[in-house]
Amino acid sequence: MDSIFRAAPVGIGLISNRIFKWVNFRIVELTGYSPEELVEQSSRILYPSEEEFNRVGQLKYQEIKEKSTGTIETTWVCKDQTVKQILLSSSYVDPDNPIKGAIFTALDITQNKNFEEKLKIAKDKFRLLVEMTPDLIWEVDTNGRYSYISPKVTEILGYQVAELLGKTAFDIMPELIAQKTKTLFEQIAEKQEAFHQLKNIVLHKDGHQIIMETSGSPFFDEQGKLLGYRGIDRDISDKKRNE
Repeated sequence: MDSIFRAAPVGIGLISNRIFKWVNFRIVELTGYSPEELVEQSSRILYPSEEEFNRVGQLKYQEIKEKSTGTIETTWVCKDQTVKQILLSSSYVDPDNPIKGAIFTALDITQNKNFEEKLKIAKDKFRLLVEMTPDLIWEVDTNGRYSYISPKVTEILGYQVAELLGKTAFDIMPELIAQKTKTLFEQIAEKQEAFHQLKNIVLHKDGHQIIMETSGSPFFDEQGKLLGYRGIDRDISDKKRNE
């Protein structure tokens, strides 16, 4: 068991009353502290503040009492002052005798958290771009049903986003145009081709007609199966009237 703990790629240790009693090599590698610097020391040494130390202790041990295992995300400050995000899990060695201490695991999730933060920033930038563009951004499945439509739809067509999700563009077209456009979309989807600047007419929520110019590209899953189309609709009604 000792060999397993020492070889484990995740930090493992024994703690009693929040005092380190034993740590494996991964904890040493993770924190930069030697075993001699950690054993018989309070785990407070790794936390950036008293508040975080108390928060983790309160929440984690309460969860251990309720579920036998407590897991929480926290921050550790290494010996060289590097800050790392840690997923910390603990469980009592003997649930009937907590004084024997708890085994804990510490997983470094810093890279994951950094990736999540970068992804959030990218999503925020994309959302801002989509909301500010004067065109209508959309995504449909292979049947043409909207799985996403940008908020610009309210300004252009008078509908709220929720009113069109699950519906198709054909549902808001004049009947003959809808039949013609649906047939054309099915032919394009069968060939899994992109399309550019197709003209069609849709009905505003109040009933008046709007001339749209539509472009779209297919997207696929990891196995190459067609999942649907993503594209842009541009209101060219004024342009057509002027022509």
